[in-house]
Amino acid sequence: MKNLQNEREATAPQPVLVAEDDVGLNRLICKSLVRMGIPADGVMTGGEAVSRLGSNGYALLLLDYLLPDMKGSEVVEKLRGANGTVPFVVMTGHGDQQVAVDMMKLGAREYLVKGGDFIERLPQAVARVLAQVDTERKLSEARQQTQKLEEQLRQAQKMEAVGVLAGGVAHDFNNLLTVIHGYTSMALMDLDPECKLYGQLAQVMRCAERAGGLTQQLLLFSRKETPRFAVVDVNLITMELTKMLQRLIGEDIAIHTAFSPDSCMVNADVGNLQQVIMNLVVNARDAMPTGGELIIATTLVALTPEDCAALPGSSPGAYVCLSVTDTGTGMDHDTVRRIFEPFFTTKPQGKGTGLGLSVVYGIVQRHGGWVHVYSEPGHGAAFKIYLPAAGEAAASHAEDGARPEDLQGHGETVLVVEDDPEIRNWCAIALRENGYNVHEASTAAAALSLFASHRDDIALVISDIIMPDKSGFDLARDLRAANGRIRIVLSSGYPGDRTGYDRVRKGGFAFLQKPYTMAQLLKTTHEALQERS
Repeated sequence: MKNLQNEREATAPQPVLVAEDDVGLNRLICKSLVRMGIPADGVMTGGEAVSRLGSNGYALLLLDYLLPDMKGSEVVEKLRGANGTVPFVVMTGHGDQQVAVDMMKLGAREYLVKGGDFIERLPQAVARVLAQVDTERKLSEARQQTQKLEEQLRQAQKMEAVGVLAGGVAHDFNNLLTVIHGYTSMALMDLDPECKLYGQLAQVMRCAERAGGLTQQLLLFSRKETPRFAVVDVNLITMELTKMLQRLIGEDIAIHTAFSPDSCMVNADVGNLQQVIMNLVVNARDAMPTGGELIIATTLVALTPEDCAALPGSSPGAYVCLSVTDTGTGMDHDTVRRIFEPFFTTKPQGKGTGLGLSVVYGIVQRHGGWVHVYSEPGHGAAFKIYLPAAGEAAASHAEDGARPEDLQGHGETVLVVEDDPEIRNWCAIALRENGYNVHEASTAAAALSLFASHRDDIALVISDIIMPDKSGFDLARDLRAANGRIRIVLSSGYPGDRTGYDRVRKGGFAFLQKPYTMAQLLKTTHEALQERS
């Protein structure tokens, strides 16, 4: 009895249906089960059993083998044809071995003969079967969870592989774009803006810039480097990104913008901020499969303690609010509550990773902000991103307005280290045409040899980070060991960990992200030499 009690306590009470045509025995069985904490209902016929099991969630069927309208085997067959069989225990007044074999083949969990101590044995048998059913259920759920985790792992591995591939593609593509940018900008400088060729080359330049932007969007999801915070204007970043959003979301979705008339300054990583906007826009697009309207807006808000009471996770202060609102399908409360969970998605299999909004949430949290979501089924969704406002005086995104003549060299010697011959040639030509003496090297070893021969002349080294024989970081270490005052600019077309931007920052190096224009090359060179002096 003690073992039965322990087993019963370990198994949560589940309803049992008793199909027995003897009224007195039916009631006795039900009372016996209820006394043991097992809920039970009784029916008199096989038809009633099939009907009840089709509309109620019973965990077990106690089935008399001979019912007035059909045999127990017929009940099981009808259940299978209707909604799938439920676990069942057969009860019979005749100990027929062939009946027992036939019913066990049909899936009976137990075969109990009425009479004698039947009522005393029954609750223990039922509790044992219920425990077995509960264990099978838990094992099934565990297998499903394991399968789900395995699918998530495979998806994560695919994304990691795509990220690695994207980095390699971006390196080669950015090298090509650097050359296209470079030679096109040089040609434009030699042409009259009124001539036909100037306009054609200007179009080439614009397309190259768009190609660079598309590459950056491809890489956004796989960025792993330490965020490069700077005070930037959310209005300007959003306006620039909006230019390419229409191509992303399709012509059946109308984009409306409502930017704050005031500059919306925040301390943020530009790439991360672009990723937040892109992910929200893609999410909105998927919520409008038949078209709709997308509204992107910015505003400055000052939150009081009273305001924060209605915004979970918020705190008083000045904030920039970036909102993305759609007229799509909307979400219910339970979905809104889970949308930031990693791998949670409402999209069909193969249509979404479930990572987009969790990435948004992580980025916003890292920037000291929070996300507020409002949505109703059939009425679209509104995502509001709150980021701490920053003072305009600290803004670092604006151009300094330097004129080309201010960036000219005055005979300073620059060593260009680049394994891509087209980039190296263009870079050398651009620097020479703007007043610099240039030495070229295709490897770190060649660079060290040139530096040893011209140690007193070389004022600046511009080096690629990823090279065949040695990294730009290792080359910089060797150069600084030879001359602690040498200025070094590092460049790369790789994103994230391959670039090692954190090492660039900690090492005090200037950095040129490929693809770069001639203006960026000259500006970075000029600033690096100014620091040297």
